[in-house]
Formats: sequence, C-alpha cells, structure tokens
Amino acid sequence: MLAGLILTQQGEWLAFLPSSLVSILVPVMMTWFLLVLVRSLLPKHFFIYIFFNAFFTGAISMMSAAACTVSLLFLSGVPYESLWNGFVIWIPLMLFPEAVLNGWIMTVLVGLKPEWVSTFSDHEYLHGK
Repeated sequence: MLAGLILTQQGEWLAFLPSSLVSILVPVMMTWFLLVLVRSLLPKHFFIYIFFNAFFTGAISMMSAAACTVSLLFLSGVPYESLWNGFVIWIPLMLFPEAVLNGWIMTVLVGLKPEWVSTFSDHEYLHGK
C-alpha cells in the first residue's frame, strides 16, 4: 500500500523508509516480543493463545505503531495541535476494531487451518487440556 501511494505520487520517496519501519517493523517486533513474553509467563492454553496473542497483541502493536508515527511526525516539525486533531484522537477508536479483527481471524485460522499459523501447535495448546 505504501509503495502504491508513492508510485501514484500521493507520497514522497523520502518518507518511504521511515514509514516502512514504523508501519512494518514496529508492529512485527512488538508482536514477536509479546508472543515470547506470553509464552514464557503464562500457561500454554488455547484461550490464552487467542486472547493474548491475537486480541491484546493486535491492539498493542497498533498502538505502538501509532505512537511511533506520532513521535516521528512531531520530531519532523508537524505542530502538536495538528497531530492531536488529525490523528491522536482517533487512535482509541482504531484499537478495538484492530484487536477484534485480529482475534477473529486468528480464531478462525486456528480452528480451521491450524497448520497455516506458524506460532500455534495443536500438541502444545490443545492435547491433554
């Protein structure tokens, strides 16, 4: 999507790398960190996997990417009032749908095609529970 915006001249080439880092690298690293944290601190259970690794992680990853975006924009000289009125006030409205969609998709995938989810194992999360 980001490359499409730049190719259609709706974005700048100079913003491609920072935008890519914020919209791709930050959520991926946050998701992986939270997956490792949940696996090490909580018991391996199907409900814990879905609830924490899909619902909560989706919301937290989105919030961290939004916080990094706001920070980069503020450091680049965008006025705080403009950021607040145009972006920050909408973050809470985006958190819940992000969490719900991630949770629903992961629940369906784990239920119907668990082999497609690389971090889920039937043996670890379902057998003997």
